[in-house]
Amino acid sequence: MPRATRRLRRRIWLFALSSLACASLALPWLARVWMESRAADVPRAACLLYHRLVDESAFSSLTRDEQLYAITPRQFESQVDALVTDGWRVASLDNVLGLAAQPVIAPDGAAMPKNLLLTFDDGCESIATVLQPILQRRGWRATIFITTDPQAEVFRTGLAAQPRMTDAQIRELDPDRFDLGSHGRTHRPLNQLDDTALDAELRDSQIALAALTGRSITTLAIPGNWYDARVLERAHHAGYRAVFTSDAGSIHSGDDPIGLPRINVPGYFAPEQLVSRLSPTAIVQRRMIGKCRRALATVFGEELAGKTAYIIWRAGGWPETLIPLFSHLAMFAYTMRRHREITQAATSVV
Repeated sequence: MPRATRRLRRRIWLFALSSLACASLALPWLARVWMESRAADVPRAACLLYHRLVDESAFSSLTRDEQLYAITPRQFESQVDALVTDGWRVASLDNVLGLAAQPVIAPDGAAMPKNLLLTFDDGCESIATVLQPILQRRGWRATIFITTDPQAEVFRTGLAAQPRMTDAQIRELDPDRFDLGSHGRTHRPLNQLDDTALDAELRDSQIALAALTGRSITTLAIPGNWYDARVLERAHHAGYRAVFTSDAGSIHSGDDPIGLPRINVPGYFAPEQLVSRLSPTAIVQRRMIGKCRRALATVFGEELAGKTAYIIWRAGGWPETLIPLFSHLAMFAYTMRRHREITQAATSVV
């Protein structure tokens, strides 16, 4: 190996090691300072993402992965009660979109409002049979993003699968308790469709829901979080005023409504665990995991990056240790890629 290449390799490794050491010390502190200072300046909202409600016996029979998409009624109410006790207030879709649309600064000394948007994806039958009575009894409101094709695979696959609500059930949802939005027509990965199929997936569901309910359908939740910049752009052109993803984060005044974050809530989360996950520091750390995941994917592939992010997310109890660790992996991946590129270039010159 040429001497210049060996020298370059040593420099790369020294840079990587020093960067990792700095990241270990700086990342948690910077995350806390940045998010807590921002949260103190502007009102914010958290959008919780649920899917379907099941009874206790059905929930206990699900695998851990399937419990990501199901929750018992008692656990759901306990989670929301804990957040309300912590100062959150259940808000409507219009309240949250109004917050995102206009920069609003609370007066000096005023308490910052914390708005909670409850969202449910897919449109399973438990929305009408289980969730609606809960919302009516508790006075809460939720937004349901509905996949319009009742034969879509999402309604047929897995132990947690439930049929879609019937057309009659969708029409009869209490307008005082539910806002409605689109979740695509067939729940297919939108970022894998060509422009024609993508436009049809977006518009067909929008038109079908509007015709069925008589409501204006102007919001979309991305199925499976399968999206890219092209999907967001075409959704905006299709007439959606807001698009929700499954990227972790909270909504602040003045945020772009096309690409709003949500927080997926597993059914096994204890109420106090969810409260801690909605702290500003925890939210920004989840966003860091997402960014590092994409960095890993560029080198090691989507499958390995996804599994690594999932393991760290599931551990969840030591974010100040895990976030720098994951950042180390991402930086290592980037360093290895640059080393490979530089080595190949040096070899070709020699």
